[in-house]
Amino acid sequence: MSNADFNRDGSVTQAEVARFMSDGPYRQITLLAYFDRFDQDRDAVLSEAEFARVDPPWAFNGVDANADCVVSRVEVEAYVDQPGRSYRKVGLTAFFDLIDTDHDGTATASEIEAAHRSGLLARD
Repeated sequence: MSNADFNRDGSVTQAEVARFMSDGPYRQITLLAYFDRFDQDRDAVLSEAEFARVDPPWAFNGVDANADCVVSRVEVEAYVDQPGRSYRKVGLTAFFDLIDTDHDGTATASEIEAAHRSGLLARD
């Protein structure tokens, strides 16, 4: 969430989340849906040609768990199932709603800290 805190006040508003998501389609949908967008042959592996079309190329950074330079759907599923990566599984809008526990349109520093403590949000 810290990347969406554009004014660095420790809170994230719905407007900041919308601005953050406007930076690219990989931020607007779940990571699994983004993977499926590029897996043209539906073999659950991004071939070199498929991966070459990923925009931005860093969208799957940290996903290749076995470091074989191939991103598989199994690795994406494992990545989004890790504690603190729920936002990549449910989408940022739904995730924001989970963190904003008082539903006032702002994820405050205390709500973000509570999400860290609960494991919902990883520390950067």
